[in-house]
Amino acid sequence: MMPLRGMAHQYYPSFRGLQRRSSLGSAMAACDLLVIGAGPGGGSAGLHAARLGLKVMIVEADPEVGVPVHCGECISHLAIENLNLELPEHVIALHCEGIRVIFPDGTKKLLSEKGYVLEKHLFETWLCDEAVGAGASLHLSHRVTSMERIYNSENQFTNWIIDGRGIEFPIECKTVIDASGVAGAATKLLDMPTEVEVIAGFQYE
Repeated sequence: MMPLRGMAHQYYPSFRGLQRRSSLGSAMAACDLLVIGAGPGGGSAGLHAARLGLKVMIVEADPEVGVPVHCGECISHLAIENLNLELPEHVIALHCEGIRVIFPDGTKKLLSEKGYVLEKHLFETWLCDEAVGAGASLHLSHRVTSMERIYNSENQFTNWIIDGRGIEFPIECKTVIDASGVAGAATKLLDMPTEVEVIAGFQYE
């Protein structure tokens, strides 16, 4: 994508509490941090950034947080401590003493670290509620379709313009966190090289 270096957008020293106007004159949402995806990674990033006082927007392509469930539901007690979270009981399906991993060749490995089996959809919803309570805004049914770097007259990067399907787009932001998981929204839109290998798996109850 070619960077936009013209006068189509007006800039201010801080995005907090402001709206821009696009070259067509329509109001443009603005934030310090845009998080793509409202899963556990996106919810956690949004929560911690909001706690730091940043203006945060979280956009989620699906109409409901946590549905469908995309990945496993186990998390260690240490991870919860590191994330500075206090899990409410309603998001916990089971307290566990460890997990047993069974590999395709039949090899088994027991991991004895204590943790939880989560009600994943309830956990993700709670996490996003915590982020919103800390000051972030959550926007469902918002799918990112383009990401454009904006430069000033000295060819220095200033911010992003993110567009997509949803009433809040376009969005002007200083920083983007792609928490879209295996979908890799930013990786695809920016044509970034990646050597990540995706391995299929399944979970049953």
